[in-house]
Amino acid sequence: MRIRFLYHNFTGKECKPSLEEYANEKKLKSLTRLLEKNDLALADLAIRAEYLTHHNAFSVKLNLKIAEHLLLSQEVKHSLTQTFDLALEKLLSQLRKLENKKQIKLLREKAKIKEIKK
Repeated sequence: MRIRFLYHNFTGKECKPSLEEYANEKKLKSLTRLLEKNDLALADLAIRAEYLTHHNAFSVKLNLKIAEHLLLSQEVKHSLTQTFDLALEKLLSQLRKLENKKQIKLLREKAKIKEIKK
């Protein structure tokens, strides 16, 4: 999986490395495991973090491109790590839903094949 970090309106340079360390060490392991389980390791993840000066808040947008699917999630909160966590949870939920849809589709195709053979 390829991961890209994009930053906008960050004045302090200490936030950038801390978000990358936090994401890579602690949070993206579950996403990587889920993608490897489904043989989707060629995914492209773009993490865009933005500081909203007017609201004194952080916005995190996650874009995950997998084959023909594009999964998007976005959160706005006052804590950068909390914002990232919530956006990641939304993305994982979408990915699990997509996985379930694919499994249901495979089961239906197998059932149709069995009916044809009878």
